[in-house]
Amino acid sequence: MLRGITAFVVLLAITAAIGWQWYRSDAAFHERQAKRIDQLEQQVGPLQSDNDQLKAALAKVSEEQNRLNADNQALRLALEQAKLTARTPRNLPSPPK
Repeated sequence: MLRGITAFVVLLAITAAIGWQWYRSDAAFHERQAKRIDQLEQQVGPLQSDNDQLKAALAKVSEEQNRLNADNQALRLALEQAKLTARTPRNLPSPPK
C-alpha cells in the first residue's frame, strides 16, 4: 500500500513538473506573440500614412491623365478636321505645362 501511495505521489510530482513547464512555455509564447503584435501595430501607423499620401498622389496623376486624354482626343479630332478642310482649328487645347 505504501508503495502504491509513493508511486502515486512521484507520478503526481512528475506530472505537476511537466505541467508547470508546459504552462511557463505557453505563457512565454503568448508574451512573445503579444510583443510582436505591438511591434506590428506600431509599424501600421506610418504605413497607413504613406498609403494615404500615395493614394492622394495617384488620384492627382489619374486626374491629370484624364485631362491629357481629353486634350489628346480634342487634338486628334482637330487634326482629322484639318486634314479634311486644310484649315487649322481655332480652339485647340493649350499644351501641357
